[in-house]
Amino acid sequence: MTDITPTYLIVPSSSTITEGSTLTTSISTTNVVQGTTIYYSLTGTGIDSVDLSGSPLSGYITSDSNGDFSFSHTLVDDG
Repeated sequence: MTDITPTYLIVPSSSTITEGSTLTTSISTTNVVQGTTIYYSLTGTGIDSVDLSGSPLSGYITSDSNGDFSFSHTLVDDG
């Protein structure tokens, strides 16, 4: 029997990010078909919706033709 368990490798564009910069999260997969939906939520100490420019703290994304995902969030530069 062939193993068809999906796997996900989550890679942020940076481990630290400054205000005004964009964080892109890429998710490479195996055994995930195009059109699969995953849900995400950004959490952490002191993080709330006013910290992001036009991006929600949680939501969903759909996989591309390779079964992979990518989404970005820009941090507000509030000085």
